Formats: sequence, C-alpha cells, structure tokens
Amino acid sequence: MKSGIVRTAAICGILSALAGCATTPKKQGEIPPATPAPVVKATQAPAPEIPAAERAQALLAQGRIAEAEAVLAAEARKHPESKDAQILFASVLISDGKGDQAIGVLDAALVSRPEDADILYTESVVEGARGNDKKQEALLKRAIVSRPDHSDSLDALGELSLDAKDYKTAGSYFERSIQADPKNPNPYIGIAQVYYHQNELPQAEDNLTKALALDPSSLAYSDRSRVRSERGNLDGAVSDIDTAIGQQPDYYWNYVQKAKILINAGKKPEAVPSLDKAISIDPNYFLAYVYRAGIFEENGDDERALSDYRMVIKLYPAYYYAYESLGLLSFKKGNWDEARTALSQAFRALPQQYEYPAIVAITYFKEKKFDEAKTYLTQAIKSVNKEQDTSYWELMRFFIEQGSDSFFLTQITKEKKLDVKAALIFYMAEYYEAKGQKNLAEKFYLEVKDMKREGTLEYRLFQWETAAKQAKQ
Repeated sequence: MKSGIVRTAAICGILSALAGCATTPKKQGEIPPATPAPVVKATQAPAPEIPAAERAQALLAQGRIAEAEAVLAAEARKHPESKDAQILFASVLISDGKGDQAIGVLDAALVSRPEDADILYTESVVEGARGNDKKQEALLKRAIVSRPDHSDSLDALGELSLDAKDYKTAGSYFERSIQADPKNPNPYIGIAQVYYHQNELPQAEDNLTKALALDPSSLAYSDRSRVRSERGNLDGAVSDIDTAIGQQPDYYWNYVQKAKILINAGKKPEAVPSLDKAISIDPNYFLAYVYRAGIFEENGDDERALSDYRMVIKLYPAYYYAYESLGLLSFKKGNWDEARTALSQAFRALPQQYEYPAIVAITYFKEKKFDEAKTYLTQAIKSVNKEQDTSYWELMRFFIEQGSDSFFLTQITKEKKLDVKAALIFYMAEYYEAKGQKNLAEKFYLEVKDMKREGTLEYRLFQWETAAKQAKQ
C-alpha cells in the first residue's frame, strides 16, 4: 500500500509548494547564502532576499535538518501571523521526527484559524505518521468540511479507506480529489489501486499513466509495472520497474517488485540478481530471502535454499511457510534434527497438517529412535480429530504401539482420498524399511510409485529417496 510513502511525500509537497516564491531556481543541494547587507549605491537596487522556504529546502537536500529548522523557526517567529510560515516550520519538525513540537506549532496556529484546512491537513500528517488513524481521519474530515475541495485531504481520506479495504469509499474520495485538483497525481495513483483490487486492470493502468503524465514518480512506475505484468505485458512491466529503479536505486521494494515480475513470467533465474540487490540494501528484511530460497530450491540448489530458509526463520519466525520447506529439504539432506525441529514448528502453526508429525516420526525411524517417535506422537495425536481424520489418527496410534499392522492395513484400504491413501502407504514403506522388512518396504514403495500422487509432500520425499538410492548403486 502506498499510504506511508504518500504521507512522507506530503511533507515534501508542503515544502515544495511553500517554496514556490523563489525567484531563481538553484541546483539541487546548493544552499543559498544568507543575503549580506550590500553596499548600495544610489543607482543600485537592493539585492533580493532569498526566501526562507527556499533556503530551508536546499539545507534539507543536504541533510542539514537542524539548520533548516533554525531558518524556519526564525521565519515563524518573525511572521506569527503567516499560516505558511507555521506550516512550513511544522513540516520540517515532522520530517525530523519531532511530532510533539510540530503539533504544538500547529495547535498554536489553529487558535486564530480553528478550521483552516491546510493546518488541519498538516496536523493529520503527524497523526498518520504516529499510526493514529482515528485522529488523522477526524482532522481530515474537519478539513474537508471547511474546504470540500481540499484535494490533499480528500486524497488522504481515500488512502485510509484503501487501507481499510473499503474500496467504494476510497474511490469516492479519490474521484473528489481529482475533481478538486486534476493536476495532483496522487489521487490518480490511489484510484488506480482501487481498480487494481477490484481486478479492473485496464482502468488501473490508465489512471497510473495519467499520474505519470503529471509527475513521473517512481511510485507510479512501480505500480504500473505490477499492473502491466498481470496484464501479460512483460516488456512494459520490466521497462517501468527499471525506470523506477533508475529513480530510486536504493529502494528495496523496487528490486523485489522486479523479481516478482520475472518470477511470474517464468524467468526465475533472471530474478536472482534483483533479489541479491534487495538483500544487499536491507539484509535484515525477510521477503527477498523467501523468493530467492524458492528459486534455489526449484533449481536443486539445496544448500543455498537451506541457507535462505534459515535466514527467513531467523529474521521473521512467524513466517511459518518457511518451516515446511526447511523441514523437507533437511529431510532430503539427512539433517534429521533440523527436519524435526522445523516440521514440529510447522505443525504448531498448522495443527491440521497431519503429514508434519508423520514425517517427524519417520525422521526418528531413520535413526532407529522408535521410543522417541512414540513419545513425540503421544503428544501429537492429541491434536488429531479421530472422527474426521480417522486414517491419520490410526497411523499415529500404530506408530505409537508398533504392534500388529493388520488393523491399520485394513484402514488404508478403506481410505477414499487418494492423496491420503498414497501418503499412508509411503509412511508404512518407511516404517517397514526402518524395521528391516525390506521386501514389504519395496512392495509399498512400488504402490506409491504407481499411484503417482504428484504435488503431495510424501511423493516428493519418495522421489528424493529413490534418486538417492539409485545414485548409490
């Protein structure tokens, strides 16, 4: 969602708008010097004073925030009656994370202008940055009561509705914002998101194109790249995201977006450099590792896939999807402890995925730790609904008791779901192999092969084990 970006951009927009009185454009980052007291000849006009807004903007471009604050604080004191001076000073305080001071400045300005839309909007930016959506919404609604055509406030209300997935309301606010100021690119980006979430991709692309005609911003290029990708326009999507990267070469999400476009187009190996770049920009965020691990796993690069899945879990333990992949690949590599740990964690997150504890039991069987398997399954079986999932309950009971197999084999013949039936046969093959009953194990492995239930975890494990055995021959 673009809300956070737009809220930050709002501050920059305020600065740019209020700096518009500058007479001569300066090079980016050039700081206009304080105007000296010139020696004025009788025929010489006095040197023009550099507006405070322009000086502050140039200071900010060099990261000299404290100096910019000093310039604007002096301007605000010099012109207490100037709404623009107070808003500009508050905006710089916001950009420096001094929300409380900014609120103080704005509240003071509201005393003489209690319903001024510009001041209310700027104060809403502070509340939005703090995550106080309710306060932000209340301030914005006051602003549009005062000025129904306040485009920035309408756009911000659209963003809040978009975040709440109230697409109808969001679309209404964005349309009103466009009517109020057709040259403001933000509501076009917002309404494009509404169309995107409603799967109206042509309308989404049209509005993003309009936004780019007004302001070729990286945000709109990135959004349009996603829309074009989903419409099957790979060349256009790549062109857009490359433009976005050119504008913001250190922005993590642009590289993730390019990788997703290439992955969706079936060009997974080509996505890896973009993911590498994203990770180099922010090695402590998990998402690029997720995508890269999946590519490595699919290409059979198990060690690098394992490394990335481990990093995902380290950085974001709540991402439980990674536990399954880590557990299965560890099983493939014979890392039984890691496989058990990962699949046990996956089972805690998804307690109705009974294949996880079944595979954990197999890892114990691989090491002839039959008692440990009993102990583990004695706890795991408590999560199984015997009435609804009879076959898995009986499987675990059999593995716990490890007695006669005749009753459970009868249960397998009764199972109607082919994926479940094939899984049960695989687990029995593994059990027989662990117990040294080679002939029975081979018989059951052949049944798994004949059933060919591709897409199941058990069939993947069967294929890996078959390939490993053949490699040893």
